[in-house]
Amino acid sequence: MRIRVSGRWPLIGWLSLLPLALAAQAAGPVPRAAAPGRYWVSFADKAGVAFDPAAYFSPAARARRQRQGLPAYEATDLPVRPDYLGRLRAGSDTITLVSRWFNAAACRATPAQAVALRQLPGVVRVVPWPETAAPAALAARPTAATPPLGRRNEVSANDYLLARQQTAV
Repeated sequence: MRIRVSGRWPLIGWLSLLPLALAAQAAGPVPRAAAPGRYWVSFADKAGVAFDPAAYFSPAARARRQRQGLPAYEATDLPVRPDYLGRLRAGSDTITLVSRWFNAAACRATPAQAVALRQLPGVVRVVPWPETAAPAALAARPTAATPPLGRRNEVSANDYLLARQQTAV
């Protein structure tokens, strides 16, 4: 049994698409929206932020702070105000990093969104955070070989020396 396919139907289908292709080419390129970039957004203050150092710091950290004569907490320990982060989340594509110490956040936003972010209450500064690739020297750097399974738990004299230097008071 032989199935016969007419050659004119595929040709008619392709020819019907020709006017659409010509119209799209005559209209020119479609303008693309600006791609989101990374921005560093600095906030004004941390006023009114609830913070419980006993819940945030471990007992060892609280003891260390007391031993070193440090206060129970400092302004840099306070979290970024949730209302600032909520406005940033609503006005940008995504938040990628929040820094308590700098009272700032990194986000992805279009240039138009970045302009709007500058107008938000509590925002001090919005600056582009350039995206750079890792230098070739870092990418090509060899990594340390993993020791064989039997030797992973051995600790050398240098390991002990390093640990003593790091924990010396």
